[in-house]
Amino acid sequence: NFITKKQQDALEQAETRIRHDNNDDDVSGEEAIQHASIEMIRSIYFRSFISCAIIVQLVAFGAKATGATQFWRDFVYYSEFVCVFVFLLELILNFLAAGDLQTFGQSLFHQFEAVVIVITFVGVFGGIPEFKVLSALRGYRLMKYFPTLQAMLQSAVKS
Repeated sequence: NFITKKQQDALEQAETRIRHDNNDDDVSGEEAIQHASIEMIRSIYFRSFISCAIIVQLVAFGAKATGATQFWRDFVYYSEFVCVFVFLLELILNFLAAGDLQTFGQSLFHQFEAVVIVITFVGVFGGIPEFKVLSALRGYRLMKYFPTLQAMLQSAVKS
């Protein structure tokens, strides 16, 4: 679950306000955007889309092997650009859902993602392959699909 407690509270407050106020004029544009962002992040379809983007990025990372065919070199080239923009969109939605920079910055996940996106962005558009490698760290987000592996990783981190 990538939604922080503050985001969850903000969503509940916005929903309560919308439910109790039958007049839509009382809901500010910022609250509506925040509400829509949180709902989108919460969506199983969005989370599945992000998981697929991570898998595509990891496949592209693995396809960089020497001797790759032209098809795979093209796949890697285009997937890097697409994935950078997909994860940038996710970061923007997380920022909008947080409501402000201070709330957004309180999440270690958001801080980590922002650093990874900036470095990967520089790597992709600056042609620096060493910076592109950092994006492979996103694979940790797929651990939620492998509970045993996730438990082993958490155990290793604690020790």
